[in-house]
Amino acid sequence: MRFNGTRVVVAAVVAVVGTAVVVAGATQPGEVSAPHVQVERGLLVTVLDKDNNPLRDLTAKDFLVYEDGVQREVTGAELTTAPMSITILVDTTKSAPGVIEPTRDIRTSLSTFVQTVQAAVPATEVSIYEFAGAGVLLRSFTSKPEDLAKSITRIVPNQRINAVMLETLLDAAKDIRKRPGPRRVILTIDRGSGESSRVPPQKVADEVQLSGASLWAISVASTSGTVAPDRDTLLDIVTKGTGGIRLTAQLASGLETMTKQVAAAITSQYLVTYSRPDGPPSKSVVPAATRGVKFLRARWVQ
Repeated sequence: MRFNGTRVVVAAVVAVVGTAVVVAGATQPGEVSAPHVQVERGLLVTVLDKDNNPLRDLTAKDFLVYEDGVQREVTGAELTTAPMSITILVDTTKSAPGVIEPTRDIRTSLSTFVQTVQAAVPATEVSIYEFAGAGVLLRSFTSKPEDLAKSITRIVPNQRINAVMLETLLDAAKDIRKRPGPRRVILTIDRGSGESSRVPPQKVADEVQLSGASLWAISVASTSGTVAPDRDTLLDIVTKGTGGIRLTAQLASGLETMTKQVAAAITSQYLVTYSRPDGPPSKSVVPAATRGVKFLRARWVQ
């Protein structure tokens, strides 16, 4: 991944190798058949419609997988219920003068998100950071609803008007990288605040890539005209490159709807398996489906 001005390049990641099967290779008349090995690999894929709603009734015949442009045989596809590790980053900077603090909207949206995810996958563990003038870990990873609820109720506006979201995202990516299992998600919620992080955006982008997490972002439009171009570029590109999306709300009152959308999407991942010849990893793996509009492949690092 390279961050050059307004450009971020995300490298493809291949999933875990599974069962090996020996298959006879093609031969010329009179030649002895030379066996080669087929291996099964897996991808975590989310399929969304035009309104970002997940499709949950797909089967193996609905999926396509291409490696370096070569179509592979899809051997299976099913919704996975494997536990997730989710880190939430929430912007608690002070609002512009005359603007009511969106504390209630933030708390409600986070509560809805956590409840929705844990209703679908109860073993999921969540951590929560807040960021304004500094990034603060409010709750380390836990699956206990009461602990998460307590942390959410403690979210209050900070007196700083600028944020260090990139620095907080760097710390969160390093932390979630240590988590077990391939289902890792980072959700950021920013409110159009200024960005005062001193860390290079490239370093943040690389760390998110190495973490194996999918980055999802919800941004509330700025009420003060503040811009954060490095942050915006990183969120736009890294979400796409890691199997997430970025959503934008005009008002904080729209946060709950969007956290519901993210929760529905990340709890609707398919484990798609396919067969390929054993050998060097491909440079690109591209999933698709006969239905849906967006095909999001999570990064799977094992």
